[in-house]
Amino acid sequence: MSAEILQFEAGCSEYFGRCPVCNRTASRMVNFGRDHWMVCLRDRTRWFIGENLFSGWREESEAQQRAVLSRFSSFRVVDPTMSRA
Repeated sequence: MSAEILQFEAGCSEYFGRCPVCNRTASRMVNFGRDHWMVCLRDRTRWFIGENLFSGWREESEAQQRAVLSRFSSFRVVDPTMSRA
């Protein structure tokens, strides 16, 4: 398991919601510093789930945090409550 991307067990990510665009279960979470985001690789979207909920961000190096920002900062931010059209 990478420090920069958490892979949840099947069903665990349901707690944090499905992708608001495609309605598929998001299976990845990334940290931007203290902020936690779920991401959908298919739609290149991300949505905020909270801050300082998990302690793993404290163990990430500055290089790891930069790599995450580089990879996911271009993903479109979506409202996790928006309904699927």
